[in-house]
Amino acid sequence: SPQKQSIFFSKITYSGRIISFMASFLTIIIFFLICFELGIHRYLALGLSFIYSFIPLDVGLSIQSKSNALMVFIVLLIFYLCLRWLKEGRDWQIWGASLLVGMATGAYLNGFLSILIVILAILLKYKFEFYKFFFRRIKKTNLFLTFNQTNDFV
Repeated sequence: SPQKQSIFFSKITYSGRIISFMASFLTIIIFFLICFELGIHRYLALGLSFIYSFIPLDVGLSIQSKSNALMVFIVLLIFYLCLRWLKEGRDWQIWGASLLVGMATGAYLNGFLSILIVILAILLKYKFEFYKFFFRRIKKTNLFLTFNQTNDFV
C-alpha cells in the first residue's frame, strides 16, 4: 500500500540524516581534540569548536543525508590519530589512520587524498627516512615468523 511505502522511505531518509548529524557532532568533538593536541588552551579550543559548529556548510550537510559529513569526520579523525602517533608513537594509531583512509575513500572518493596525511606523518616521524618505517616492520615480522616456525618443531 502507498501509505506503508511512504513510512518506509521516510524512515530511510531519517536514518541517513541521523548518520550525517552524528558524523557532524563527532566532527566538532574531534575538532576540539585536535585544537587541544596542538596546544591551544581548552577554552579557546572550545570556542573554535563552537564557531566551527555554525559554519553553514557543516550545518547544511548535517541535516541532509549526504556522505560528505561522514568523510569530513573520518579525515579529521585520521589527522587526530596521526597527531597522537607523532606524540606517543603507538603503532595502532598509525595503522588505524591507514584503515580509516579506506573508509574515507568508501564514504567519498576524494577521501583517498587523506593518505597524504598518513604519509606526511610517517615522513615527519622518521625525518624523511621513509625506509626505516618499513625495515622496522619487516624485522618485527621476520622475528615473529621465525619464532612461530621454531615453536612448531618443538
